[in-house]
Amino acid sequence: MRCLLGSAILVAALSSCATSDHANLSASPSPGLAPASGTGVFAPPTFRPVDGWFTATGSVAFASEEIPRSWASNLPFVEQDDLIGAAPDQLIPESFVTDPSQTLRQLRPDQIVIVAALDLPTMIPAPAGNPNFPDATLPLDLSRFDGQERWEGQLPQTTLRYRGLFRVNDQYVRVDVYFGEDARIGGKNATQIELDRMFVPNG
Repeated sequence: MRCLLGSAILVAALSSCATSDHANLSASPSPGLAPASGTGVFAPPTFRPVDGWFTATGSVAFASEEIPRSWASNLPFVEQDDLIGAAPDQLIPESFVTDPSQTLRQLRPDQIVIVAALDLPTMIPAPAGNPNFPDATLPLDLSRFDGQERWEGQLPQTTLRYRGLFRVNDQYVRVDVYFGEDARIGGKNATQIELDRMFVPNG
């Protein structure tokens, strides 16, 4: 779901969306705005396929209540019955939730899960100067993310999350990285390498 934003309260509304883990986000494109793909769907961030990592990608149609998102993990996703295609590179059904909640509920100690989403895909180009989404260029730097040990909606198996909110390629991007207990220490280098493979479509 998406927030319907009025221009007069743009900054305040964006702040509310940025701080919620399951933000309600805008539902339909504004006149004259088109998704990056130009095919009637909003294209998500993507991760370049590579041995040792599993990905799932979900584009959404203009009228969808979901947001474009992609997942990456160093272990297979638990949601195999829901995903389309065969691992390691799969598709997320449009009606499916944003986060791989089943995987996060069963997060293994050595597992890393990355969720990258475009929270406001109808806002193209996303306005510059928003303090909640500072400008950034690819590749994103994990050191700029906010490390969190407590957050709203936290599951018991997720003991550490790094959250990054940025404006990239004229799009507002949210990236959440979840670390299993053992991956908290040794997983950051591998995470940065995977972030180096992330692509964000142009707004």
